[in-house]
Amino acid sequence: MYSRRRNSTSCSVFLSIVKASSFFFFAAFRGEKVGTDTKSYLNYSSISNAANNISLDDFNLMDLGDKVEIVNGLICKVILLFNFNYRFLLFFYAAIMLVFLALACKRFKVNIVYTLFFYILFGYYFVSFNIARQLCAASIVLYSLSYLSECGKKRSLFFIWLAIATGIHSMSIIAAVFFLIIFLPKTNLIYAYILFAVSLSLIFLNIDFISLIMNMYTSSHIDFYMDTYGEFREYSIIGIVSACVEVLC
Repeated sequence: MYSRRRNSTSCSVFLSIVKASSFFFFAAFRGEKVGTDTKSYLNYSSISNAANNISLDDFNLMDLGDKVEIVNGLICKVILLFNFNYRFLLFFYAAIMLVFLALACKRFKVNIVYTLFFYILFGYYFVSFNIARQLCAASIVLYSLSYLSECGKKRSLFFIWLAIATGIHSMSIIAAVFFLIIFLPKTNLIYAYILFAVSLSLIFLNIDFISLIMNMYTSSHIDFYMDTYGEFREYSIIGIVSACVEVLC
């Protein structure tokens, strides 16, 4: 019995390594025409702008932009300083995205094989070809959420990792609202049921909750993402169901 369980664990680890390595290879070595932002990631002008445009002097929460993306700017500075191939930036995004996804799986104690399966099934991996930097930051945000269940000083790691994610992509700071979760009464399951019901309603009714929040801002940086947000909504449950119906009909 023990031997069978050990073999199953070894097989799971092996499959995870093979899948993650494949994901990294295709994400890091993809062609310039694969993904909407790939050309800019491999362009000197874009890398130079990111490296030279980091500043907190005129930071404004209502106008989040690349000036607060310090981590991304430092990586670009390293690339220029050591004359690395510009593809190093894709290597960095792909590696960080997969590493923190794996770390999040470990923290949340979920099966990484199933996680990678659903990661592809729901389109997140393919979206990463278009918005690699955003998905890189999102994986760090996911990892940071695991510290909300901790007590004492460990809980502060949520904000530390969130700050690092914001340094890669400024919109990550929106995830700070998840900190309110710790104030929900843990002994009363009614709150959990209500949140679950509300979440399902927003998804299946296709209520654009993100737009409702973002419309409170007047930032040109945020406006840019809101203009293109609709392009990615086909990856929602409603979009998947609609696509299936269209194929069947």
